[in-house]
Amino acid sequence: MTCRNLTYTILLVAILAFSCLGQETNTAQTDNTTVVSNSTSSSNDTAVNSYWEDFQIGASQSFIIIFLAELGDRTFIMVTLLSSQLNKFSLFLAASMVMTIMHTISTLIGAFFAYLIPKIVVSYLVIALFLGFGFMMLYKGCKPKSEADEEEDEKAEIIEQLEKMNILKDKQEPLLEGQKKIHDQEKQPAKKEQSLAWYQRSTWGFLIFSLMCQEWGDVSQVAAIGLAAKYGTLGIILGGSVAHILCILVALLLGVVVEKFCNERWLSIFSGMLFLSFATMEIIKVATGSV
Repeated sequence: MTCRNLTYTILLVAILAFSCLGQETNTAQTDNTTVVSNSTSSSNDTAVNSYWEDFQIGASQSFIIIFLAELGDRTFIMVTLLSSQLNKFSLFLAASMVMTIMHTISTLIGAFFAYLIPKIVVSYLVIALFLGFGFMMLYKGCKPKSEADEEEDEKAEIIEQLEKMNILKDKQEPLLEGQKKIHDQEKQPAKKEQSLAWYQRSTWGFLIFSLMCQEWGDVSQVAAIGLAAKYGTLGIILGGSVAHILCILVALLLGVVVEKFCNERWLSIFSGMLFLSFATMEIIKVATGSV
């Protein structure tokens, strides 16, 4: 962060120095025109540098936060379960499309608020957001094991939804060991079909609808709104979309391995510390007046 800011500062000083040299070689009348021209050019260069700095910070923070937030969450579990039942390429396209669209909507919402709220207020909101999620993730990683067992209910709920659609086969999958429900063979297919909602009667319709519902109010969505209000849209959309797509690829190719060997406790603790570090960076910016 410091090296990048120093680089932009040196670049800006070099531009201003070049403008001053250009002013000295002209006549007084031309010099006045040059001053105005160089002043405008300097302002434009400063704006461009500020934009690219926000772009880089926003894209990197968006990628890191969303990747860690999505790794092992409900979307990750669902894609992992479906990877052995559906065409992986079609599943990748559908999930990537839904997640990118939802992330873009969240980013645009945050960018809209940026036009209504002063920048200093946005900085305070982002600090509160990072602190809140940081402590929440730390609590999630440090809470007693008896409470952590409640997280298994999410996986069981997803499995139950997929079983209603007959997406999961009757055979026992490695990831579902000890968790798969026993099917009631006496239920008639017609009666089961009638009990399903309209979006559950199509495999892909169910998948798209479920992914959209799970993203509303998710950590990644709220983080995207806060970051977009602070750093603009393009970097947040790019960084977050790449993070979502990468998580989907990991779920498709290595989902079972990640579920077995990825320690969710330590991942939550690391994510919480990362949120708190970003909050500290924002606090330093506000304190030094570099907002």
